[in-house]
Amino acid sequence: MSGLPSSMKAIVIQEDRTAGYLDRPIPIIDDDEVLVKTCAVALNNSDWKGSLGEVDSIVGWDVSGEIVQVGKNVAAARKVGERVAAFVHGGYWRDRGAFSEYVKVRGELLWVLPEMMSFEEAATLSCGTWTVVQSLFSPTRLGLVEPEAKGNPIPRDEWVFVHAGSTSCGMYAIQLLHAAGYKVVTTASPRNFDLLKSLGATAVFDYRYRDPEVVPRIKAATGDLITKVVDCISTTESQQLWREAISPEGGNAIVLLPLEDVDVDIKAPPKTIVQQFTALGKDVVTIGQSFSASPEDQAQIATFVKKMSILVEQGKLVPNPMKLWPGGLAAIPEGVKYMEEGRQSAEKIVFFL
Repeated sequence: MSGLPSSMKAIVIQEDRTAGYLDRPIPIIDDDEVLVKTCAVALNNSDWKGSLGEVDSIVGWDVSGEIVQVGKNVAAARKVGERVAAFVHGGYWRDRGAFSEYVKVRGELLWVLPEMMSFEEAATLSCGTWTVVQSLFSPTRLGLVEPEAKGNPIPRDEWVFVHAGSTSCGMYAIQLLHAAGYKVVTTASPRNFDLLKSLGATAVFDYRYRDPEVVPRIKAATGDLITKVVDCISTTESQQLWREAISPEGGNAIVLLPLEDVDVDIKAPPKTIVQQFTALGKDVVTIGQSFSASPEDQAQIATFVKKMSILVEQGKLVPNPMKLWPGGLAAIPEGVKYMEEGRQSAEKIVFFL
């Protein structure tokens, strides 16, 4: 690794389950990987909802930066100096995680930034977008039609319910569904209604389930035709809402966290848990479950990344609103605490290195 330092700083999970700002060796890439010098990173719910992750692992999922080293199997497609962004499985591996000064990434699973895009903007996109792409468009999930990279969407007479539309995944789901021509109904705090409509939501309702009229209003707006659901917060309360809002004909739902079935007197639609790391080519045991690497998921993401830059350039996919947090990697625990306290709303917390 000529020209590179021998060590780097990274956010690492310590024995006491706290996040430490520690020294780590520079990752060694294999033939299918590239090494990225980190320029910006972004926080995700998975950085704290899973109690950080495995002891001694590097935390972080969303990264953008410049390629500084290329494996021989991807040398034809990638080059040193390219500005790229990607997601990695944070909180699990000792030698990879976004919250580090250098990150190794599979060469076919990153995307090249358009010239007009900053590293900070790009850092908001990958993890949420890939989660949504798998949820909406995989044949083994909701099986919807992907948006075309170019041209106007073909209108589709089908409703999709995105619960918690102002989350990172929610905002990307709304945009990609709109770009694919679907009608989107979503839920959010009233202060975010205009934002979500600007992203392509057809109808937006107050997410507060204590409002007894929210389900009837959703059914009225959609003609009681909801058969596809993406639950972006995946709580017991949210599950109860979409199970009541779904069409009597039934349908399918995607949840982003494991959930026990709630006791409501309706037919339960099948629900599928999406964990985007199944696309990264490695088997994983986490949250008490085993997840096998999925060649199908990997192939889907490898194909979709090729049109990411075009979708961004054409304005079909815009970054989440950002909250730029000063202090670089060392300040990440402060940002995590901010999220744990529930202070984040319709924004992505980003750190520039």
